[in-house]
Amino acid sequence: MKPEVRELTAADTDALHEFFNAIPPEDRTFFFQDVTDRAVAEGWTADERKIRRAAIDEDGQILAFSALNPGVDCSAHTA
Repeated sequence: MKPEVRELTAADTDALHEFFNAIPPEDRTFFFQDVTDRAVAEGWTADERKIRRAAIDEDGQILAFSALNPGVDCSAHTA
């Protein structure tokens, strides 16, 4: 079965938190926030100003994640 690509919702908070925690520490340096903190996953699934998509398998596990966060810090001109 092909993964479903869709916008994240509050129901995806646990899966997003698990996904972030599975990222190797050296790869987490690309995030502005501590993505291992559950509050970050909660905020990202609740903030309607940001565009967040994920590829999700039939078990609800996130396989890939993308986000477009307009106007963030010094990188407001990039996505």
